[in-house]
Amino acid sequence: AELYDPVTGTFSTTGDQLLIWGGDQKVALLANGRVLLMICCTAEQLYDPASGTFSLTGRTTSVHQEGFAAAPLANGKVLRSGGSVDGSFATAGAELYDPGTGTFVPTGNMTVPRYYHTATPLGDGTVLIAGSEVGTFVDIAITSAELYDPATGTFSRTGDMTMARYNHTATLLLDGTVLIAGGGGLDGQGLASAELYKPPVLAPAPVLFSLSGDGRGQGAIWHAATGQVASADNPA
Repeated sequence: AELYDPVTGTFSTTGDQLLIWGGDQKVALLANGRVLLMICCTAEQLYDPASGTFSLTGRTTSVHQEGFAAAPLANGKVLRSGGSVDGSFATAGAELYDPGTGTFVPTGNMTVPRYYHTATPLGDGTVLIAGSEVGTFVDIAITSAELYDPATGTFSRTGDMTMARYNHTATLLLDGTVLIAGGGGLDGQGLASAELYKPPVLAPAPVLFSLSGDGRGQGAIWHAATGQVASADNPA
C-alpha cells in the first residue's frame, strides 16, 4: 500500500496489507481517521494512518463477491450493498459496518439486485444507489436508482437515470447534485455520456471553511445564531 501527498504530488510506501487479493476492493474513510478496506470475498482490514499499519476487523455477513458498493454514512457507519457470485447472479442485500464494534450487521434490502453499481452519500445523509449490471455473464445495464435512508434502514426508488449504466462513477458536487459519468451501457460498450442527479432535498455537500479562506490551516466554526466565527474569546 502507499500514500499520496497532494501537497508534493508524490506517493510513498506505507505498511503492507495483511492479505493479498487481486479482486474487487472498496475503501471508506471512518470518522476516527482510520480507513476500512473491504475485499470482495475474504476478511476486511483497517488501515491506521497514525501507525501506518493494517489490522483485521469483522468479516462481512455476505457471501457475494465482485461488484459491491460502499458508502460512509453521517452516523459513522459504512453501508455495503449488492455484489455477485462469480458474475452469475446479483444480490439485493445490504449491511452496515459499525466501527465501534468492528462488525457487520444486515440492513434493509435494495429494491432490485445490483452489482457494479454506485453508492454516493448525499448532503442530507441519505445514499444514492444507481445503476447495475444484470444478466448471467452478459454485460447488460439498467437505469434504475434508489435511495437508502440510514434513519429507517430502508431503500426506496427514485428517478431513473437517462442512460443505462454499470461500473460508472458518481460524484457528489458542492451544490448537492451528483455527477454520474461513463460506465458500460446496454450492449456492454463504454459510454462517454454524463448526467446529473438532483436529489429531492437539494442539500449542499459539507464544506470545511478556514480562517485563511483557502481551505488550509485553522478551521472556521460559525455560531449558528449570529454567524460570528468561534474563538477562544467567543467560544461556540
